[in-house]
Amino acid sequence: MSWHREWMCSLLLAIALAAGPRLSAQAPPVEQEAPLAIIGALSGSNLYLTYIALESVAENFSCGNYTSAQASTLTKSIVKLIEGTRSKLLNARRLENISASDEEFITALDQAYAILHTEAGHLLAYSGSLDADDLSNFLDAKHRSWEKIQQLLGLDKSILLLEESVE
Repeated sequence: MSWHREWMCSLLLAIALAAGPRLSAQAPPVEQEAPLAIIGALSGSNLYLTYIALESVAENFSCGNYTSAQASTLTKSIVKLIEGTRSKLLNARRLENISASDEEFITALDQAYAILHTEAGHLLAYSGSLDADDLSNFLDAKHRSWEKIQQLLGLDKSILLLEESVE
């Protein structure tokens, strides 16, 4: 395993452990949790890690570790995952007997993924053009997606995950 991959794996593990969704000391046993609550926790983690994946591609491209073609390929694969997730969220909103709070969370997740989708589009544009406007659009979407993720997952505002990368 290359040092890049080892470093990224270590970084992702550390971030997930340090800033993952907060767990209550009195969390109910898993068998008592509603399936949508479990799906919600997994969705929140996936949202967070999707943000990290896009930031990793952007950072590696800006540092010259990835070519434009490599950044494009990786970003396109992330876009496909985002689109698949959004499709499943749309299906979940159509479920019968879904609670108002679950529907609200699903809608908020979809909004966050929509911003990530926009961010990815701007990253694709920038990695192909190196245009300052494309970079500015990417950075704007990046900041908006991070704000939405912090709000949605209840992350401490002092966590500035990769906030200054690529700039």
